[in-house]
Amino acid sequence: MPYESPGSLTNDEIYGVVAHLLNLMGLVGEDDVLDRKSLPRIEMPNRDGFVPDDRPDTVG
Repeated sequence: MPYESPGSLTNDEIYGVVAHLLNLMGLVGEDDVLDRKSLPRIEMPNRDGFVPDDRPDTVG
């Protein structure tokens, strides 16, 4: 990201884009700081709704 220049965003810019998207979804406030410590603490709405897929062709 961006498409024309992959890998050109700094870590802070990436956190900024993610923070903006999460703010649009109402998961973080407009003034919240997002970084490597705070990002994993965000509770995604469907975090308990995922179903493991143990088919042999999906293992990595």
